[in-house]
Amino acid sequence: MLKFLPIFIVAFVAVKAYDFTDFDFNQYLFDEFVSMNDDDSVSRQRRDTEVMPAGGEKKECGGRRGDWKKDFACCAGDKFDPEHFKMIKETKKQCAAKLRANNSDVENFDPFDCEKMGRIKQLIICEGECFSKAMNILDEAGKLNREVIVKHLSEHWVNDSEWKKAAYEGYVDKCIAKAEAIEQHADQKCNSVPMEFHYCIWGQFINGCPADLRVDSSKCNKMRERHSQGTGSFLNKHVLHDFLHHGHGKTLGSEEKDM
Repeated sequence: MLKFLPIFIVAFVAVKAYDFTDFDFNQYLFDEFVSMNDDDSVSRQRRDTEVMPAGGEKKECGGRRGDWKKDFACCAGDKFDPEHFKMIKETKKQCAAKLRANNSDVENFDPFDCEKMGRIKQLIICEGECFSKAMNILDEAGKLNREVIVKHLSEHWVNDSEWKKAAYEGYVDKCIAKAEAIEQHADQKCNSVPMEFHYCIWGQFINGCPADLRVDSSKCNKMRERHSQGTGSFLNKHVLHDFLHHGHGKTLGSEEKDM
């Protein structure tokens, strides 16, 4: 019976969708989310009137505002087509403008409100679906278009990197298979296949960077260490949330359901 155990484990992993527990990828997504939210062309299409906090002026917490990073720059020699990147950003802005219009959760974003955060996660998944369809990466049946993905990567993302040229098609095949094997939840508004593919391909390029090209910085070293050890959650969200709500009678299991 034990000989069937590895097959069972592989099958289980294959259907597990991205659950927003990876510290580094969450930071990537959050930077992009905030950048789009701060963009004038996006904000103009949301409600004209914002609910202001008591006391008058709207206050911003510290942190990186409007700093959308196209990558973590942890592999030396990475080059990207700036015009293609500009087109990608514009397409994402169009999806954000359409999906964030009149959305009170976006205008009054509260990262400590689990219910609101759950809706923001759904919004990010929906924006990923919108972008993928606009780029013809995802068809109407919810299937990823390998030919289009390979074309985008080969022409604009890997052409100046020998190791990427040698590896990217294998990454694409692996990540398409993983993304299309995930189980879609009945209450999920949008297709999460693009999000799963994005997370997978992002991780493949991080882990695939040759040792002699790896940027030796505290940020990059910590990120690679977390991913190589499978501890991308870093500061586990459940531990943090349980600490913040200590004494409210909630168990760790109930917090999982809230998030």
